[in-house]
Amino acid sequence: MDSNAVVTNSFGDNWYGQVGLDVSLFNHYGKDVKDVFSNGQSFGVNLALGKWFTNVFGFRGNFKWENGILNNENATWLGNADNKHGGYIVISADALINVHHLSGYYDADRKWTLSIFPRMGALINNGNKEGSPVLGLGVHNTYRMNDKLSIYGDITYHFISSAIGTSSGTGKGSNGFLDINVGVLMDLGYNKFSKASERPIRYRHAVVTNSFWDNWFLQAGIGMSLLNPYGANFANVFPNGKSLGINMGIGKWFLPEAGLRAGFNWQNGIIGNDYIRWIDTENNPGSNHDAGGYVAAYLDVFFNAHSIFCGYDVDRNWNAIVFPRMGLDSNTEIGDYSPLVGLGTEQTFKLNDKTKLYIDVTYQFTTSGLMDKENTGPGANSNGWLDINIGVQFDLGKNWWGKPGVQRVKGSEFRVQD
Repeated sequence: MDSNAVVTNSFGDNWYGQVGLDVSLFNHYGKDVKDVFSNGQSFGVNLALGKWFTNVFGFRGNFKWENGILNNENATWLGNADNKHGGYIVISADALINVHHLSGYYDADRKWTLSIFPRMGALINNGNKEGSPVLGLGVHNTYRMNDKLSIYGDITYHFISSAIGTSSGTGKGSNGFLDINVGVLMDLGYNKFSKASERPIRYRHAVVTNSFWDNWFLQAGIGMSLLNPYGANFANVFPNGKSLGINMGIGKWFLPEAGLRAGFNWQNGIIGNDYIRWIDTENNPGSNHDAGGYVAAYLDVFFNAHSIFCGYDVDRNWNAIVFPRMGLDSNTEIGDYSPLVGLGTEQTFKLNDKTKLYIDVTYQFTTSGLMDKENTGPGANSNGWLDINIGVQFDLGKNWWGKPGVQRVKGSEFRVQD
């Protein structure tokens, strides 16, 4: 057995809570960043609840209230997101990757840990009741004080649209803000993993984790998207908003319950719809196909519902997965891109030890940079599109975990004993 392999705990273990204070520096589209401290600075409070699925991969939900309890009356760039109107709120989710443990070495007594994370979510301006999708990238540092308490510090840069005050440019001309957050992190219940070589497996649903390079997969398929611009009647989506395309993805399961997938979707390119009007110029509906269609690149955080609620079964053929999505989409006709957030489900059916069929259904929200003719309404009244994909998934190398009562075979691989 690999001396660095760890045993996972029950789903109820390895949770933590965070409480902190922050300062945010808004960088509006078209504004000079050197003026940010006098015009775009705000203060707020943060709450978070997270879970480490393995010593490498975790997930965290965040609630941030800015310029509400703590205010900056000189923050002119925040418009009506000021203190007397309740400031603004950010609700987001992070997929955390522990850089210290990425090499496979786990040390339960480590004091300082460094993690990186992509972020997706929504911003709500309490002053005008508008909203915007949020995309971000950050760094999470913790320093352990005792068995239950740690000090943490986060630095995150976010991209949003025009909901906060002044308008953003179309698509790529987005507003942004830098957030610096410090506070206290408290472990909730049992919050350590065990090395498989040192401790027996405690839970029926526990598994022995693999190397970082195990449990990867590739996907390739075809799909149909149904565009839903702001203000358009979805009953007219055929043929005004229907497109066909291809999708590809690469992913990794960190354990049977959770993983990540990076994907790419190309619509209205190889297979065109010359009647599509909700993304094209009205008097030339075939122009988007002629220009190459539209594309989306995204990251999904996978949660396997079967494994979470029923435990891991190497012989299970059907798996139901849910995922939040974050990414960017681009209309090649106008050469622009827009933030993208979504929520979806994937169903997989195993054909053999290496191959599965999959089907995805995802609804995504985007801004006006994708559908140039159909501008979005303010903030939350965003364009959207429903995406349906089917295809084949191929496992790369080893793609299963050890279970209680396992024996070692073929080097570091594990199989369930008869």
